[in-house]
Amino acid sequence: MHIPTEILLAIIEGLADDRPTLLCLLLVSRRFNALALPPLYETISFLIYSIYFKKQLAAVECLCRDIETNPGVRFTTAFFFEYKSFSKPREEAISQAHLLITRILPHLPNLRNLLVDFISTHAVDPAILRLLPPTARLTHLYLDCGRYSKASFLQNIVLLPTLEDIGVPEFYPRGAETQAIKLSHKELPNLRSLTLSVENSLLFDNLHSLDSLIITSDSISSFVKPEFAFHHLSEAFASIRILVLHCASTNTLASLLSSFLNLQYMSILDAPLSPSQAHDLGVILSKATNIELKGIQFGYSMGYDIAPFAQTLFGPMKHLVVIVWKSGESVWRLDRGLKTAVPTPVQDNYKNQWEPMLQAVEDYGEFTRIVNVFV
Repeated sequence: MHIPTEILLAIIEGLADDRPTLLCLLLVSRRFNALALPPLYETISFLIYSIYFKKQLAAVECLCRDIETNPGVRFTTAFFFEYKSFSKPREEAISQAHLLITRILPHLPNLRNLLVDFISTHAVDPAILRLLPPTARLTHLYLDCGRYSKASFLQNIVLLPTLEDIGVPEFYPRGAETQAIKLSHKELPNLRSLTLSVENSLLFDNLHSLDSLIITSDSISSFVKPEFAFHHLSEAFASIRILVLHCASTNTLASLLSSFLNLQYMSILDAPLSPSQAHDLGVILSKATNIELKGIQFGYSMGYDIAPFAQTLFGPMKHLVVIVWKSGESVWRLDRGLKTAVPTPVQDNYKNQWEPMLQAVEDYGEFTRIVNVFV
């Protein structure tokens, strides 16, 4: 009996996370081999821990051994390599990891997503980006290259005009380093999301296509004036609609809310820890009358229910539709017009976690239009 390919594809799609089964299917027949190979190699991910580094690096070495003739790597669209350590790593292990990465990247012709993350005392040379095949149209990138100069990072990023999402590493202080180049929409015309610190925002300028900005830190070295950094931040990223803050100091928040006039959605990863902090935060948000925030997300709250605080924001913030926050293992959502928060499904990653909020805003707008028709 000949099973239609569509049915087999549906079955294999359901086995996408079951790598042992996919490996077995490779040996069943040529037909099964061709169907199972793409999901098996679509994402290549290595997480190296110092205590198991020999065994784990041996697995990477195994991939490298026949990578030139491996038919599966042409299906790889995402490559993740993380080296984490709770103790001082061995220099030979770090050197071996670097070498293995340089052996893999030239053989990933369809790569779209690249993450290379080392422990804080080590970093990867941004020049490895030059090893990518010309057919690799990279859209998502994070490189931990803090030990290398900012200029080196920018000079290699400029080779990738297809980038849509960039995570800029935390560069170690090197004095008042002069930048050879500064990236703008001319070099990165498709950039939609950027993750960086306030100080590293000085590496970019006039990113008109940018939609989402993630601020990882508001710390600024003594070589940069804070007023200059925040002014540049608002000028260079004026188009953003989504702002995510890993830091939520009152001064930072007040400065950013007074600058981004197109802001519609905001996420503060640290929820207010007490009613008094909630009050202070509410004062800042309620004064942001120059923007039309439609949705706000808060991170993990502990010790008290922030629903009453969230409810008070709907009054002064006329455009606000939905507020989302995490409490314990649950995610809660409060919509305008409702007195009770409701639990919502937990999203697995950053990209998907915005979908419920965006859908809630869309549903509220549709409901309002229907009501107005009959009023």
